[in-house]
Amino acid sequence: MHKLIIILSLFSIQLAAQATLPAELDSPAERADRLTKEMVEKVGIFPSQIKAVDSLNYAYALEMQSEVFDKKLSAWRQYRTGNKIMNRKDEELKGILTIKQFEKYDDLKSEVLWKIVGQIF
Repeated sequence: MHKLIIILSLFSIQLAAQATLPAELDSPAERADRLTKEMVEKVGIFPSQIKAVDSLNYAYALEMQSEVFDKKLSAWRQYRTGNKIMNRKDEELKGILTIKQFEKYDDLKSEVLWKIVGQIF
């Protein structure tokens, strides 16, 4: 259950590029790369935005790794800490993405969350 909650929060927060849950968590660099590619395809980020978005995705993937995944926190604390981190990331993304792109990003996060919920139940 503990691992399931970690993965659920990771994917709902980090926009998993895969429809299925991995057996093990990827490295922060792999998660950031996958997320950036997903955002190019589904959010429509512009070539001029890719470097900034990729850098932001990597920085927050590293923070999620060190502050959430590497620590022996309870599932609830992992969720709460992850949410706080990703809320900060979302605020920074608002400064990079257009309003329409951010809405697509937000829709994509919800879509991924519902896919995961559907796999669980």
